[in-house]
Amino acid sequence: MSRADHDEENYAAMDRDLASTPEPVECEVDTMGAGWRLTFSSQRVLVEVPRTYWHSNGQLDATCVVSAIPVATADEPRRLNHGTINLSSPLVRSRWAKELGARGHDAPWPQIVDELAARILELVTAGDEPVVLTDLRVSIMPTNRLLGEFCIDAEPSMIFGAGGDGKSYVALACAASLAGGLGLLDFTPARAMRVAYLDWEWRPEEHARRLRQLVGDGLRLPGLFHFQCRRPLATIIDGLAVKFKRYGIEYAIVDSVGLACGGPPEKSEIATQYGAALRQLNVGTLSVAHINRSGDTMMPFGSVYFHNLMRSTWFLKRVQSPSQTLSFEMHNRKSNSAERAAPIAYTLTWDRSGRVAIAMGEVRQVAPLRQRIIQAMDRVGLPMTVIELALAVGPGADGHPPTDTVIFDTMKRAGKDVFVALPGAPTRWVLPGSVEARSVQVEADLNTGTPLDHRAGDPSDRDDTHEKETPTPMHAHGTPHATPGGSGVPDDSVSESSGTPPSNGLSGGEIDQHVLQTQRRANTSHAQASGRVHAGQNTPANRLDGGAEGSAEAERLPSGYDILHSLEERGMHLSLNRQGRVLVGPKELVDETTRALLSDPADRVLVVAALRHRQQSS
Repeated sequence: MSRADHDEENYAAMDRDLASTPEPVECEVDTMGAGWRLTFSSQRVLVEVPRTYWHSNGQLDATCVVSAIPVATADEPRRLNHGTINLSSPLVRSRWAKELGARGHDAPWPQIVDELAARILELVTAGDEPVVLTDLRVSIMPTNRLLGEFCIDAEPSMIFGAGGDGKSYVALACAASLAGGLGLLDFTPARAMRVAYLDWEWRPEEHARRLRQLVGDGLRLPGLFHFQCRRPLATIIDGLAVKFKRYGIEYAIVDSVGLACGGPPEKSEIATQYGAALRQLNVGTLSVAHINRSGDTMMPFGSVYFHNLMRSTWFLKRVQSPSQTLSFEMHNRKSNSAERAAPIAYTLTWDRSGRVAIAMGEVRQVAPLRQRIIQAMDRVGLPMTVIELALAVGPGADGHPPTDTVIFDTMKRAGKDVFVALPGAPTRWVLPGSVEARSVQVEADLNTGTPLDHRAGDPSDRDDTHEKETPTPMHAHGTPHATPGGSGVPDDSVSESSGTPPSNGLSGGEIDQHVLQTQRRANTSHAQASGRVHAGQNTPANRLDGGAEGSAEAERLPSGYDILHSLEERGMHLSLNRQGRVLVGPKELVDETTRALLSDPADRVLVVAALRHRQQSS
């Protein structure tokens, strides 16, 4: 055969192959969660691709569900095949097309598979087309509110609060309002839609019972679907996306976040994974979450991303209410596209038939916690622990006093310019302008030997002699001792024999308020106390150390009381802290003479003896 004849035969074979090649297939692509839904109408083939996997070597895998579209539109599609396919491999595509051809549905499967692979590769690599923001016709005011500020179209929202406060009732009322166009929460929904209630906590029968309590027996809501969920949201998201597309779901309730997130809520990767899963649903969502044990009412329990990834968050708190009712308030903690909404109050009332009526109420007006703490401190006028403050501030809007942890966190956030922590244990708190707060500063000055006039001045104005001369710490009975590291802090407490703080129960660094309130009585009995000491009676001072040391300290009392009286006549107040140091205040009355007097070891021993006797006598 000549070369010309061979070429002519090859061309004829190519013409026959081209003539036998079917026309290219066409498909329509719809978004479905994080994947796509491809419909080959002419071939009556539906391919759902909920998830794709792009490997570093360039391989593209896709989870595919292939179904045959029935002729009768009322029938459900018949599933032909499902699995994860390597769309990058021609050999794998050829084998898959042969397998699909053996499933009883006549279609050009090689062309369908090749078109599917090309379209998926294009969608994965190209992404969405960019848009010019100024070309979009949008309203200045947000128009995507479906139910007040609770439910937002295509955006995630959240309700959080303590267990048993009514969160699930509110979530179910939102779902019923959207599904039936109802105004259960006194908000008219923008439109009726199909709603999914994704439930990790309860059974469908319990929610059906609650729904009957809310809407009655005669109303049917075919647009409200309950999904019983047992695995984390990120795990079942592909299947949910397919079902949402199939049933036309436009909104979803997630109850609750703690079980749906699939890991420790405190971890940021768990929170971001949960937020990404919500986005893959491509519908608006309302998540139900809890608060932590410390009672933080600003954010839900867990990572801060649970709060940050939401477009709107609401804190729900229960308030005191009569029996057969449940009253709560809802406070808008975050709103991204509008100003935060005003607080809302609701009351749920159960009648004898079991029906539940929801009515709006009035939000109780309570001063902020910081202001209530300041008022309590000013009213009591004594140093207070966080437990004492928790009882003194009184109940909040929920009818319960704040916990000591909430009190502590509030004062720490306010800073030392608002609340002053006195040294010692247990820690007691005062206001900055109190005698106790100023005495703490004076005590620090005396123990460093730094004059008050030079603490805040120019460094060049400091007196170097004061900085170098640090008084030697003294025991209460007047003997000096060494301290580890030269810190100047005695290693014994006021009551040396037992190592316990003074009998009045106050801790170090505080002004003994009981002593201040009974100074008149102590001054009046000074002469009698001195007489008992010289008469050798069994006074508290004599019993303190016993023997010769007790007698030696008793002999110091008259001189010590004389020093105390001279200072107190000038308006000063003196006391001992837990380490046996002298505290004196107010600061503005302490001059150089007083400083020199109290820094002198001999006079200091006399003052300590008198103060200890006064504490034991009171």
